[in-house]
Amino acid sequence: MANVAWPQEGDRRVIGKRISRVDGPVKVSGEAKYSYDINRKGMLHAKAITSPYALAKLISVDLSAAEGVAGYVAAEIQEDLIGDEIRYCGQVVGAVVAETEEQAIEARNLVKLNVEVLEHQVVDSDLAKFEGRVGERTDGDVDKAFEAAAVVSQGQYGMATITHCCLESHGQVIEITKDNELLAWPSTQNVSGYAGQFGDAVNIPQNKVKVDCQHMGGGFGSKFGVDNWGILCAKLAQKTGRPVKLMLERDTELKVAGSRPSAFANARVGLHPNGLISAVEAEVWGTGGNGGFRALPIPYVFTKVENTKLLTKGIRTNTGSSRAWRAPAHPQGCLITMSAAADAAALMGMDELDFFLANTALTDRPEVYREELRIAANIIGYRQKAHLRDNLTSGPVKRGLGISLHTWGGRGHPSECDVSIHSDGTVEAKLGSQDLGVGTRTCVGMVVAETLGLPHAAVNVQLGRNAYPASGASGGSTTIGGISVSSRRAATDALNALLAVVAGRLRTAADNLEAVDGHIRQMDKMDNRISWKDACAALGANTINKRGVNDPNASVEEG
Repeated sequence: MANVAWPQEGDRRVIGKRISRVDGPVKVSGEAKYSYDINRKGMLHAKAITSPYALAKLISVDLSAAEGVAGYVAAEIQEDLIGDEIRYCGQVVGAVVAETEEQAIEARNLVKLNVEVLEHQVVDSDLAKFEGRVGERTDGDVDKAFEAAAVVSQGQYGMATITHCCLESHGQVIEITKDNELLAWPSTQNVSGYAGQFGDAVNIPQNKVKVDCQHMGGGFGSKFGVDNWGILCAKLAQKTGRPVKLMLERDTELKVAGSRPSAFANARVGLHPNGLISAVEAEVWGTGGNGGFRALPIPYVFTKVENTKLLTKGIRTNTGSSRAWRAPAHPQGCLITMSAAADAAALMGMDELDFFLANTALTDRPEVYREELRIAANIIGYRQKAHLRDNLTSGPVKRGLGISLHTWGGRGHPSECDVSIHSDGTVEAKLGSQDLGVGTRTCVGMVVAETLGLPHAAVNVQLGRNAYPASGASGGSTTIGGISVSSRRAATDALNALLAVVAGRLRTAADNLEAVDGHIRQMDKMDNRISWKDACAALGANTINKRGVNDPNASVEEG
């Protein structure tokens, strides 16, 4: 019978092979439907009302001029903001809805916010106006280590705030049916978890919220939540009794839909005479805007440096809040650590590659990093290009060569997948995951096809709906790890059920059968076989349905 453990590399027919993306044709032809492309019958268009003020007390919202625009239908204001502070420019305080997008824009532009403008924070690079949270961590005797260091390198490093800039902005289409079902077509990284975020805002039970996201144009960590504009969209659909589309405009998207926090540091690195890092000290500051700022992992990757001191200052500013973006806090910690380490190597007179190879001893996985560094150096021809390091030119733009190490943890997220084998030989896999554009459908199809001994095209993968078995949000590079396990388990159980059905026909035990190249065959007598289609025909009017579950704390080998 089939085993859930992954096949060895030499036995794989689909996994690891070059497979064309199943969504390629619909995307290049324009047939793929994103949230922007969803147009429901009688649909209205909404536009977000945003604040032009960085900090202000909102006294009232005057809609009188907007209501005079042809095509204006309704407005929804976030009532809890009345009498409270608007905390950043671009903050969404409400939305207007009209018959056309142009009318909605015109009406929105006529909305007047009556406010008491307050003095907002300006944060200088010298921290003169620092206000925020301080965190400090010290290990070992840093002062003594620097005194004994053969070389001490000091510098200032950092990176500015960066917006996600998803090609498809945040937003959704929402329709509320006569049966009080909420139908949502959002651009989301969290199909299975989206419905539960409406709460009591629209007084619709979670089991009556239907989510559908077949394609989305990027998220990078910024599209896990419904957000207040999603709630406003739902309320407008409820108020008007018609479907409503509300997608953020590009200028608003860049201000409010998430950013990677800035991070700057004054950093010192001390080296032993053999070039190993003996001490690291960094004063770090940065801003997550109106949101939080987490302490950075410094020294990054080199976790076994005995003497370290890190002072972190989080600065709150009147700008949109930060959101997760591709390994939160890691790029900042990496840039500061690796830049400071490279400068120390240069001051020591060591080749940077040799320096990093030696200092892998201070990481959690020295052999892994050594192998990766050697492979990378060979691929890019590092030794042949080392002269680029000394090729300094005038002007702000430089061309050179550098080395960095990066890491990321985590396992596959929780996931459930249903695999069905029908009597006509067709196979379906269904799961409530999402495809951010990375090929999720293709990968699930590869796993199921490999398991069942079928070509990739024989598997029909359905995802992107919360009506399907739940999968976690796509974040932290955990999606493929989660869904590949759940789909592998489901397909293995489904195959074993089919082997049990056809074992009698092949006059052997089910545990002596395998599925290979579109056939069910006896392992020790390969000419005793039956085609996949004939095997499935033995099901008669029945269908095999099996559900696979991924537990992030277990491995696929555990069965």
